[in-house]
Amino acid sequence: IRQFLEAFLLWTNKHFVYPRLLGRHRYLGPWSRADVLLQSVYFAAIIFCLRYEVSSVSKAGLRAANLALINLVPLLSGPSFNVLADLLGISLSNFRRFHRSAGVMSFVLLAFHVITVVANQTSFSLHVPENL
Repeated sequence: IRQFLEAFLLWTNKHFVYPRLLGRHRYLGPWSRADVLLQSVYFAAIIFCLRYEVSSVSKAGLRAANLALINLVPLLSGPSFNVLADLLGISLSNFRRFHRSAGVMSFVLLAFHVITVVANQTSFSLHVPENL
């Protein structure tokens, strides 16, 4: 079993981790096939959670707010990146990539929530506690 696992990990690294789809860039950093695959799975899971058994767009907007809060929990759960990366046992660059994608996804979900709430209400007053 050990030889099989070593061969499988070598094959995985050779075909998914080491080849770069996008080289180093100022804002986008190097992306490997594994990075793109993991980001795609993360995005698909969020879309699945957002659309699973939702009867209307307004309910999807409310669910988007809850998903945005869930995505913010790991972002705000530690005093610094170093502590959380050490606790999770991952490198600091991978944690920063995770932090960045969760932050962008939280922003997109929150924007969707705000757009659906404002579009479905005829009057949107900030004096009503539910709107705050």
